[in-house]
Amino acid sequence: MSERLSAEQEVLLQRARVELLSWPLDSPEVNLLNRGIDLAVELTDSKIGYVHYVNSDQDSIELCTWSTSTAGYCTATYDRHYPISQAGIWADSARRRTPQVNNDYEAEPERRGVPQGHADVVRHLGVPVLEGDMVRLLLGVGNADQPYVDQDVAIAQAIADTTWAMVQRLREHAEVVARPDLLKERQHVVGLTTWEWDPFTDRVVWDSSAAAVIPGFAPQATSWDPLRSILDLPDARRLDAVLRGPQDGAVALEMTGHADEADVRLLLQGFWVDRPLGRDRLLRGTLMDVTMIAEFEQAHEAATHDALTGLPNRAWLVDEIDRRMRRNRQRVGDYFAVHFIDFDGFKLVNDTYGHMVGDEVLRACARRLQSVSRHQESVARFGGDEFVMIQDGPVTRDSAAALADRIRSAVAGDVVMPDGQRVAVGMSIGVAICSGEDISVSDLLRQADTALYEAKRDAGGIKVTGLH
Repeated sequence: MSERLSAEQEVLLQRARVELLSWPLDSPEVNLLNRGIDLAVELTDSKIGYVHYVNSDQDSIELCTWSTSTAGYCTATYDRHYPISQAGIWADSARRRTPQVNNDYEAEPERRGVPQGHADVVRHLGVPVLEGDMVRLLLGVGNADQPYVDQDVAIAQAIADTTWAMVQRLREHAEVVARPDLLKERQHVVGLTTWEWDPFTDRVVWDSSAAAVIPGFAPQATSWDPLRSILDLPDARRLDAVLRGPQDGAVALEMTGHADEADVRLLLQGFWVDRPLGRDRLLRGTLMDVTMIAEFEQAHEAATHDALTGLPNRAWLVDEIDRRMRRNRQRVGDYFAVHFIDFDGFKLVNDTYGHMVGDEVLRACARRLQSVSRHQESVARFGGDEFVMIQDGPVTRDSAAALADRIRSAVAGDVVMPDGQRVAVGMSIGVAICSGEDISVSDLLRQADTALYEAKRDAGGIKVTGLH
């Protein structure tokens, strides 16, 4: 890639990957594929999209699904299974095993016509999912208003790779459900092994699946050394401290290490049990590779939180308001409010003191907003110098105005910088009360933004709308 994704693109992509990685394992495979291609179409501003599987012979492909937008007007019918040799240039990503971009599809000399009823193709971007030397899946999007660029390729590839990874997990889950005897084999898939340690002999009996968790594990190993060898030194010492500790109760230890030039996260859990003979007890437990879980949590954090202030971001805010709206419709009179907060003259702060000072002012204001919020109120950064606080119900116009006044009193005023200089901060607040009417999240935020605009005309004012 010659260009990096923008901060907004990174957030949206992370959010999409989190959604796919958390897909229900008992869901039909086609539902996952539908969501994957819809996300790819959405994030690349495309109008059409498709997913094909490439069969094991690598000579034929199978149409899995179209995007929702494509299925809405594409009426072409044709065999879902056909040779790659008969496919148009849209399948070049399978032939060449690399992403392919055609920003002027009509001008491509090797293009072929499309069946009657098929969507016309103006632009096309296709990416393959590779597994070793095999192509497993093709994902393609098309007809964006603007030419496809490197960022679009990166987004489509990430969505395709994540979708295929989840397809495999769905298939593994279905196989285990169908055959309970595969549970042991499943331990290798999820990275789980069992063990038993005898402190008297210092001997560890490892399960046969230990190699799935500890890289380089030798089947004849009977000690903690294979585990110690990959752990960071502080965690190796923590493990030793646990083993030397009281032989009572349960133990749980999350550890980090390195193997094959990659970071790993491991969770060791165990409990002490009596044995028939001898004074010492036995420690039995499990060791699980939680690297993917940790990556999922990090991706979720990045997708839902603002890097500068640490507050929840706009993506989280939209989901949270939607959740409260759905709850609100089931509780008559349990109104909540959205406080749209804007710091007056913040551009002047950046222009006068520079963006580093501006960033510190935003962090300070975020901390002040958090100090005002109570357990039933949530604060998020909407973007730039705009923040939103959700006031939980039941809310009245008076209680909404009172909270807005409390916010302004606590947050507005001088911010003292580390070098002692003082930066004045003013603010305006627009409040919209959601009273249960059937409106969208964007409508409610628009109402709050309109109220904010009216408040700014009063130079640091407060405007409450709703519940007239």
